[in-house]
Amino acid sequence: MIEARVRMSPRRAGLGLSLLAGSSLCAAAWIPASHAEAAADSAMARLEEVVVSARKRDESMQSIPIAISVLTGELLRDGNLDELNDFIDLIPNATFTQDSGTSSEISIRGSGRNMAEEDPGVGLNKDGVYVGGLLFSTAVLYDLARVEILRGPQAGLYGRNAVGGAVNIISERPDFNHQGYVELQLASKERRELRAAVNVPLVEDRWAIRLAGLFIDQQEGFDYLENQDRFPDAVENNSVRLRSLFRPSEHLEFLTTFEWFERDGGAPLTVLAPGSALGYLDSTQTIPYPGTQVEDTLHQQRDLPEFRRLNMWHAIQEMNWQLPKGTLTGIVSYRDAALESQRDEDMTIHRISEITYDAGQESLFAELRFASVDLGGFRFLTGVNYLDEDVKLNNRYAVGSNFAGALGGANIASAFELGYFDESWAPLGIPAGTPITIFGWTPFATGWGGYLGDTFPTDFVNEQTLESIAVFVEADYALTERVRLWGNARYARDEKSIDFAQTFGLPESRCPIACPQVFGLFLGLPDPEV
Repeated sequence: MIEARVRMSPRRAGLGLSLLAGSSLCAAAWIPASHAEAAADSAMARLEEVVVSARKRDESMQSIPIAISVLTGELLRDGNLDELNDFIDLIPNATFTQDSGTSSEISIRGSGRNMAEEDPGVGLNKDGVYVGGLLFSTAVLYDLARVEILRGPQAGLYGRNAVGGAVNIISERPDFNHQGYVELQLASKERRELRAAVNVPLVEDRWAIRLAGLFIDQQEGFDYLENQDRFPDAVENNSVRLRSLFRPSEHLEFLTTFEWFERDGGAPLTVLAPGSALGYLDSTQTIPYPGTQVEDTLHQQRDLPEFRRLNMWHAIQEMNWQLPKGTLTGIVSYRDAALESQRDEDMTIHRISEITYDAGQESLFAELRFASVDLGGFRFLTGVNYLDEDVKLNNRYAVGSNFAGALGGANIASAFELGYFDESWAPLGIPAGTPITIFGWTPFATGWGGYLGDTFPTDFVNEQTLESIAVFVEADYALTERVRLWGNARYARDEKSIDFAQTFGLPESRCPIACPQVFGLFLGLPDPEV
């Protein structure tokens, strides 16, 4: 069965109208009231079982000793939920935060992290593979079977960064039925969403594939830059996933996944609130800059073109072999993600402060585990996994450049180099020759903190490598029909290296202003690198 849907969607936009059309509606049908009531009574008489894989084996949600919330695929589709923050917002005691330009943070029961570059406190797993490191993709998620949120420590089976909990995202698997859907959503802000999936059995009861995709094109946004004639929060998204299920025998299957994702835009502007204490261009509160009213977000100006580009591809090979005493599962995964973004930090038309991110993640993950059948009330699961990960979280933070736009070309860096304002500052009403000390600025200043202009372009280099191997075991025993004894253990060995540096950010990594004099005087370093 192929289902088609067309919606005028209110999602992320304005009020709308919804229309659903499917092949099941091609022949109009009616159900007598007595039959409908009988069906309702039957549905209420039984509690639908929810099957989860929280303990790396399929079992009833009611039978596991874990605090867990499950969002079913039906709920995700009906709620039009396709981003990670959409899922987390529905879960008690859980929050989602975009805490830096390169990283996002999930917190469960208050267990999170203090710095954006720290390892997260909640493990994120997709289709059995750990993906939630220092940089994980905020890709839109689609065609999902369910999302499982496990609250509390999950170190035994999940280990890596699962102190606060774990999130399992499970995509729809291929099956041996002809089915699919196509859904088109139209919204205000010139937003168009197309999501589709098709499931095709190629060899009866042996081989099936499932192809799914999500495509978003939004030409307008809620923030408009008048001087650039563009909406920085407009977005274009392209995502495709191909899954293949091959069963050469009744007891052996191979599940292969290839996924590609690309996203450009979708980053809203940051503005100062009206009456903000930070509503000045400088820390001495010499040059005021008013906050932004909500109705003024369509009348913004920035000197720097802001952008955010994210792309990722992921390949997973999974094998499941049913043996007389249990199931042997093997998973191998390779993932490559890259992020480039640029943001105007001073939030004005003047070129004062800006930041550019260059981040990426490359990881190889493998796991082999065995889950036993029930052996007279006793069950166990044991396995080993391996992770090899390279992470890059580099950025260039530039402060103290040129005023631009209507104010002309007043050069802050030149003022610090000279110790006084030159004629380029005349449009600001500052006579040439005026000492910069009258504003509390320090001549020949260097470093990363201080008043406006004291900080100059700085490169932050943060490149990390990780190699981890772990073994784990879990067992439970039925003491009675209603009481089971359960426990798990894990041993892990990690080797991690961090290359971290802060350099004055010219192409040759040299300090641009007064550094030879300052560093030469105190350190004897005419060309310092920090």
